[in-house]
Amino acid sequence: MNVPAMIRSLDVIQSELDRLRAILESNLPADQPIGPNGKPTDVFGVLRGLRFLGSFYVAPDHRLQPSAASEAARQAGYDPRGTGGFYTGDGCLRSDEDYRELTPVGLDWFVRTYPIYREQLLKKFPDAPDIDLN
Repeated sequence: MNVPAMIRSLDVIQSELDRLRAILESNLPADQPIGPNGKPTDVFGVLRGLRFLGSFYVAPDHRLQPSAASEAARQAGYDPRGTGGFYTGDGCLRSDEDYRELTPVGLDWFVRTYPIYREQLLKKFPDAPDIDLN
């Protein structure tokens, strides 16, 4: 095992990650991003939340059947079983009989946050819908 070579490789990878992060965050507000749960997060957390909740936003009545909600979670990089945080407390989502739907809290976060991160979202998730909020 060539430890110095491995360290150099890791340094190259870290430099590339730093470069990509700088590009991603270049046009973003200086403030700490706030995630869909109302807590500070990183830009990637915001982008994943927007990708996930965007599927609800574009759906009729802002709601999806459970299988579509699971697929939306997977498209955003979540394990569908790990999305419980979106439903707890003042959650962004709620279960309503046979549907999962965007709550007023989730709708408000999405509408406030999407315009700020739209460009980065569409770069990170090219399959995400390009939403016109007007």
